[in-house]
Amino acid sequence: MKSINVTVGDATLAKAQKVAKGKKTSVGALLRQHLRQVTSGPSNREAARRQIIRLSAAAKGEVGPRRWTREHLYDR
Repeated sequence: MKSINVTVGDATLAKAQKVAKGKKTSVGALLRQHLRQVTSGPSNREAARRQIIRLSAAAKGEVGPRRWTREHLYDR
């Protein structure tokens, strides 16, 4: 396993230590877990994007003709 050095601000480190303490782990373990998560496949955003595209393709709804004009919308 390789080691890396990370520079963070004092406030960030203090918050990370508090989170780690609450999870009964270390800041290093939190970083390892996060790095594993972000490098282990498609992100949640990418998975959500693919799901939206899949659902859109399967949708049965139809868009009818536009019955309004820009002027009509701003007349209200």
